[in-house]
Formats: sequence, C-alpha cells, structure tokens
Amino acid sequence: METDPLRVTLLRSIRGDLEGAGAALAERPSDPARYLPGLRALGDALRATLPIPPTLRRWLSGVPDDALVAPMRALIEESALRKPNPRDPAFALALRRRDEAESIRAAVAWRSVTTPPGVELREGLDALDATLETFDTALAHQSSRADVDALLGERAVLNDRGWRAVLPDDRAESMVEIAGIEPGDEILDAWLREGRFHRYVEGHAVADPIFGEDLLRLVDEALQDFRADRTLPVGFVAQRWRQKTRGTAHVTIAAPSFTGHRLAASTESSSAPRVSVDLGLLAPLSASARIDCEGGTATLHVYADPGAVSRVTWGGREATNSEPGVWSTSVAVGDEPVPAVVVASDGTRQEFDVNLSIALDG
Repeated sequence: METDPLRVTLLRSIRGDLEGAGAALAERPSDPARYLPGLRALGDALRATLPIPPTLRRWLSGVPDDALVAPMRALIEESALRKPNPRDPAFALALRRRDEAESIRAAVAWRSVTTPPGVELREGLDALDATLETFDTALAHQSSRADVDALLGERAVLNDRGWRAVLPDDRAESMVEIAGIEPGDEILDAWLREGRFHRYVEGHAVADPIFGEDLLRLVDEALQDFRADRTLPVGFVAQRWRQKTRGTAHVTIAAPSFTGHRLAASTESSSAPRVSVDLGLLAPLSASARIDCEGGTATLHVYADPGAVSRVTWGGREATNSEPGVWSTSVAVGDEPVPAVVVASDGTRQEFDVNLSIALDG
C-alpha cells in the first residue's frame, strides 16, 4: 500500500489521465499537439510502473510513425524547452514541461522497442534527445537536483531515467560556469529562507562582486527583520554564507526563539507560546532542520531521507531517530550558543552553533 502522499496523489492523477487517453489518441486529431497529453500519460505510467491498459498498448503498437513524429516536432518547438531561466516566473512550469517531455519520450521509446521504428521516427527521437540535452546542460549550471525536485512537486517521485540524475547534488563543487542571469526575487527568497538554489545564488555572488555586496546587505536587513518578526526566518545557508563571506571561521546561526535572555528561568516560561524557527537546508548535506522552543526547552529536528544521516547531536546530547528520516533531541535554553553536529551516512559533517537568544550575531 502506498504511503507517500506525493506518490499517492500522482498515481491517482496518472490513472485518471490514462482513462481519458484512449479516446483522445484513437481520434487521430489533425493537430499533432493533441497527441501529447495521451503520450505523456502513457510515459508517466511507464515511469511509475503502472500497468498500461490493453487498448492503449494495442494503439501504441499499431500507430503509424508519422502520428508520433509530428507530436514530437511540436514538442521540440515549445518555448518551455528552450534554455531554462530561473529568473523567469514560468521557470517551475518549464521544469514540469521538461519532465513531461521525458515521459513522452519514454512512451515513444517503448513503442520503438515493441515495433521497430522507421528512419523518420528514429530521427525524431534523436532531435528530441538533442533538444532535451541542451536544456539539461543549461539547467545543470543553475540548479541542483534538490532545487529541481522541490519545484517539480509530485512529479519528482517518478522513476528517473536519467535527466535529473545528471544534475549536480548540493555537495558538488561550485559550477564550472555560472549563468550570467542575475537571480530574481523568487530565487533569492528561496535561498534566503530555505537555502535552495544556493549554488546558483552564491556562484553569482562570486562572479559579480556588486551583486555579492547587495546580497550581503539583503541578508543583514533580513536578519534585522528576523529580530522583530520570527515568522521571517533567515535560513542556515544564507547565514552561513554571510559569516563565511566576512571571514568567520566557525558558524553561529541566529535562531531567536525567545523574547529575551534566560527566558527559561523567568516566570514567563510556563506561559510562553511555542515558537518554531525553520533553518531550511543544511547544505551541503541533503537534510533540513527546525527548532521548536517551548517552556525553556529547545528541540532540534533534523529531516533527511531514511539512511542519509547517521548521527545528530545537539548541545552534546545524542538525537534519537524515532521515525525514518527524522532525528530529534532537546536541551535547556541558556545564554550560550548551543553546538549542533549533523553527520551524513558517508561521513560528511556539518558543525555549527545556534544562538537562541534574541540578540543576533554581528
């Protein structure tokens, strides 16, 4: 029984699409683009390892090559599959269309295995491959796989036959080439709050010193906002970049979860509301974190794929792994920063301190 809510949602959608695909594909519409939703549904089912209805299997095996070549040409000409641009408000839609193209290609490739293709269909597949390769090469200079998966939503749970697998992960070295396009507001906000797109944003700061200075001011101002409003967190990644850029050797993350020093010892502690601060991604580790503070106690939660993290300590206390992919432990709040250590299964370590008081570091 499926338990992943994203996969459950996706499978329900694919089954619905398959039901409508048979009639749509059998009509042989004059507009080639009208074949694409049905082919996408077939490819989605193949990538999700769902059974293909017999009627659709027969249709795909017997459809003439030209009925597949024309839709692929229409797909190649779509503007969404041109060079990806994270600054474009439609960037997430372009990524989704790229993944849908993977499914369309999977459907046509599966048909080519069961029914040998003619020259024109082979050339059509080659042309589509070239278009997708150009898109993927440009994307790899701007986004990590974690960035792309986050924007794909439920489609990220489909079997990956290669296109996302070749994207760099968050532990890779800086990109060989940084796109000349300055990150837009949505990208900057995702970096500032959650740590996403850090390779793109921080790489651009290196390539463009003026942008780097503006980015420092942005983080400084955001931290001041954070001082007044704890619902506007500044993530681990942005704070770490700020401190390292200014030459700080050991990172201390500001996560002001109480209204003043030593609140745990005050009479307010018993009635103080629970406050949560998201630290976002702990890049380069494939993990994220949140701190919950209540009644003078601070609890660190680290989230990662099951098996990705081997150990977490918080204030010297070992975190427990009570459920797959979640590590938690608590400490009493004081004036001193609390050290945290997160160790990945491959031995990669992330060490930092967390300042829980309202005073932010300089």
